[in-house]
Amino acid sequence: MTRTVRKVEGTKPSNPKDLVGIKKLPLQLIPATALAQVALAHYDGLTKYGAWNWRNHGVRASIYLDAAERHIKAWQEGETLATDSQVHHLAHAICCFNIILDAEIAGKLMDDRPPSNPGYQTLIDTLTNTLAHLQAKNRQATPRHFTIADSDECREV
Repeated sequence: MTRTVRKVEGTKPSNPKDLVGIKKLPLQLIPATALAQVALAHYDGLTKYGAWNWRNHGVRASIYLDAAERHIKAWQEGETLATDSQVHHLAHAICCFNIILDAEIAGKLMDDRPPSNPGYQTLIDTLTNTLAHLQAKNRQATPRHFTIADSDECREV
């Protein structure tokens, strides 16, 4: 059976639910594929530590931030699945961020980030200007940029 979906812009004046629904949080914007992978990462944690353990015991931000960064770096280095769980590294990283965010909202986060550096944003702005300078300086260059597809070639060097 083929389903035909008519695209409708805005709201229908004949349906009062549209006038209310259009103002609600659009949770449907979270891709189901990502949600499924992240659910698997949370399930891995459930089997190791118990469901919603962070809401009961609380968590340190640094522990979950470090774990997320390790998963991101492993993925960046070409490893798709975590060796212990066989779950996607990025799903594990998102899981870590979910826990930090949920714990913060629930008042269960031990915020052990370092003291704020008031010069950070100024530094980023300065480095962004330097980046623009480097791009302009080297605009005529045509270097070859390598990707993970070139990994075997890089190992031979």
